[in-house]
Amino acid sequence: SIFSQPNINLINKGNDFFSKGNYKRAIIEYSAAISLDTTVGEAYFNRGQSYFFIENDSLALKDYNKAIKLDSKNAKIYYMKGQVEKFLLDTGAALSDYNKAIRLDSNFIEAYIGRAYEFLDLGRTNAAWIYFTIAITKDSNQTSEVYFARGYCNQMENHDNQALKDYGKAIEINPHYSNPY
Repeated sequence: SIFSQPNINLINKGNDFFSKGNYKRAIIEYSAAISLDTTVGEAYFNRGQSYFFIENDSLALKDYNKAIKLDSKNAKIYYMKGQVEKFLLDTGAALSDYNKAIRLDSNFIEAYIGRAYEFLDLGRTNAAWIYFTIAITKDSNQTSEVYFARGYCNQMENHDNQALKDYGKAIEINPHYSNPY
């Protein structure tokens, strides 16, 4: 949609504060943009991001829900909503939102990883392994933590040789990461 110049300016100012880590000031700018036009999903999403980083999960969730109503085809909104729900310990909602993000963008690696960690938290190591593997298959340049987590899943499923390979890859990526040792 076409935004007014003052609205664009406020969103850009908010983005500038956000990029500098000044999330509270970013919230002020995004809120001003929203007061000019309540139909701009980007302003709600960005303000939700700011709330997320200052750990105000309830307001972040509220803004993500509003952003989804305005832009239901944006995978990133569902992913971030899933992240908040993970912190709120709402596993079912987090898994649902990660699924929606994946359905909208089958190459959204972070959504596969988020889903994998949810399954890992549930003790469903085989399901977690599947999603870690999809993420690694789609992009082999994963972090040592992802390879370690998949190694852990392999170990729990008694696939020790595969676990050792994943732990070795995690160490190769980051020799200072102590968990795989």
